[in-house]
Amino acid sequence: MHLSVTDLRDKVYGLLALHRGSGSLPIPVYGNKSTASVYADFTMWNIHDSKSLFPLAFELNSEGSEVPSWAMDLSLQPAIDINYWRRRLAHIRAHRASAGIPFVADQVSPGSLCVQGIAVGRVDAVTEGSLCLPDCNFDHIGLLREWYDFSRDRRADSLVPDLPDTTIAEHPVFDDSFCTAMLGIQIDTNGAKEEVQKADLDEWRMTLAQMLSDPSGSPVTTGLLKSHFTSMLGRKMFQTDSGFVGVGPALTKVGDVLWILGGGECLALTVALSREANASMPGSTPFVLRPTSALQQAAPIIPSYTVVGPSEVDGMMNGELCKVSAIQQCVLV
Repeated sequence: MHLSVTDLRDKVYGLLALHRGSGSLPIPVYGNKSTASVYADFTMWNIHDSKSLFPLAFELNSEGSEVPSWAMDLSLQPAIDINYWRRRLAHIRAHRASAGIPFVADQVSPGSLCVQGIAVGRVDAVTEGSLCLPDCNFDHIGLLREWYDFSRDRRADSLVPDLPDTTIAEHPVFDDSFCTAMLGIQIDTNGAKEEVQKADLDEWRMTLAQMLSDPSGSPVTTGLLKSHFTSMLGRKMFQTDSGFVGVGPALTKVGDVLWILGGGECLALTVALSREANASMPGSTPFVLRPTSALQQAAPIIPSYTVVGPSEVDGMMNGELCKVSAIQQCVLV
């Protein structure tokens, strides 16, 4: 995918070989089409062939690009280590946030994609730091402390201690939402992906307490660190105006809107790139969307957004918030 080509449009040929869906393979005819148009067409084909908006979770987009925010910009590389990136895609494929929301994806104009789902909250606060690659020189403890302070400061209880000095299991900051967000809802256990269990949360509370209270101590060793890095690399922690705590792209900012978009089956290219054997596993996750300038100035009949990226939010990953009466359309550009 990231080998050199003389024409950036030719990258789609390398990905066609990974096709595992039921639809017919498209034969790209470039003509006078721009690279951005070719990438948008290829993403659109994959969305329809897989009956899924999962390509939006690839995070192959960038601000200022001519490629629509919902399309895969194949000239980019993932912002994090490729192995963690694939693991994250596998985690996302295990979620079922959009259960019950019908899949819709119509290209209403060049570069514009009409979808449907439910708006579940607006980002009310977001951390400043994000976790970079684990083999780089970065202050992991400092980031853990920032996230701890972020969670503490978002609480009405002013008596929350500055650092853990109560029984860890009862510590108000180390609640289930905080700990689950830092593990990405799913954990890797002997190659399998499982939902976070109470024992995992208890272990992670103790791990966090040890790292925060003794930053200069021996490095902590726990199998949960891999899940933690998978969840948090290149991401920030945020809280919505309705009180949900989650993690999202590093570009997430206050005012972004959290949507659960109608998904479907994750097949075709999405399966091949995440290296998963089960081609029928559904996968959907909340997305961080940013209102367009037009939406901020005047509310159109159908709101429009740019895609910031996928998120993981405790309390909405298994269809808990999906109410048919709340389904509405929006346009991604």
